[in-house]
Amino acid sequence: MIEFIVGFLIVILIIILPVHLAGKMVDAKRTGFAWCLLAILLASLFQFIGRSVSIYGYILSPFIAALAYSIAMKTTYLKGIAIAILQFVLTIIIASLLVTFSFASLRLLTFPF
Repeated sequence: MIEFIVGFLIVILIIILPVHLAGKMVDAKRTGFAWCLLAILLASLFQFIGRSVSIYGYILSPFIAALAYSIAMKTTYLKGIAIAILQFVLTIIIASLLVTFSFASLRLLTFPF
């Protein structure tokens, strides 16, 4: 059970925290946990629709996500684009840090000297 809780917290850290931090950086009006989760779900839905309708959906995907972020987090479209870009960068940074620290802790467990 503890593994499930830890795994769930890591997923939340990787998915929702970057959107929350990006929203705070661009001064969005709604940056709570539930609003960030709603923004991610709305962006996923918009991207799914965009990819199924057009062959260029993959190219337009960040702009569609920015539209969802701007609607759910109650901000302008340009700030939504900034949230989408910052979310991408922050996700890479957080995931890299998690991988680095997990490998470092693994090394400490196997080589205690």
